[in-house]
Amino acid sequence: MNSPALRGAGLVVLQALRVATVITLLVAGAACWILIINVEKNKPYFIFECFTLFFVSVFCSLLAVSELAFAEFIKVYLRRMWPVLSDHHGLSWLGFGMIIIGCNILGMLNHDLKMSSALSSLVLAAGILAFIFGFLNVVCSFIWCDRKEGITSRDIRANGSLAQSQRQYPDYDTNGRSSPVRNEKYRSKIASMFWKKDKEQFVNGQPDISPPYVSHYARDIEAQSDSPIIPGLKRPDTALHPMNSRSSRSSRYSEANMSRF
Repeated sequence: MNSPALRGAGLVVLQALRVATVITLLVAGAACWILIINVEKNKPYFIFECFTLFFVSVFCSLLAVSELAFAEFIKVYLRRMWPVLSDHHGLSWLGFGMIIIGCNILGMLNHDLKMSSALSSLVLAAGILAFIFGFLNVVCSFIWCDRKEGITSRDIRANGSLAQSQRQYPDYDTNGRSSPVRNEKYRSKIASMFWKKDKEQFVNGQPDISPPYVSHYARDIEAQSDSPIIPGLKRPDTALHPMNSRSSRSSRYSEANMSRF
């Protein structure tokens, strides 16, 4: 994979495979809706069969959007919600998804569906193409990748020989600092639903802390704050005593203010 020629060839091959993949997914989605219309309505559980085909068509649309993700907000959404389909991962999960879609569509041809030959051929072609191009995506994902450098097949498809590693994922969590705090608050709310003790200890999200303990000796000292010389005159606070002052002394008792000679 260190050969620039091999990576350049991978750029051409993977871009051509990308076009074929998008066309196949669109055809597979259309085939699902054809099967929904022509499903046997006289069976009691046909509605579940319709829902299954509907979800397969939605999955086809999601894979097609992941391959046509040219806008930045779509890339950011895929990195957060569907990281295996984003540009930070290879094409293997896309290929496995297409194989599942192809198997599902081909399996529906087992039913006795009343369709014209043209529609039946379209459904058959959609299933075969989904299976083939899904397998090719898996194979190409393992061929054009470099695990030591962290380079995936999507990186080579986008940049060719200039592909670089994208091991850093800054778009997964833009608020990285606030997410741990948010998760901690969420856990405390969940815990408070099961333990009443947490509800009693926390009031409006703040812990209920008891007031500081004041001993009887401290209360007696406060009560004896009157001046011993003049009854009724409150003694100044101890914090205002010159002994507790950080500033330099304002008076000099042991030094005479005169010359030594």
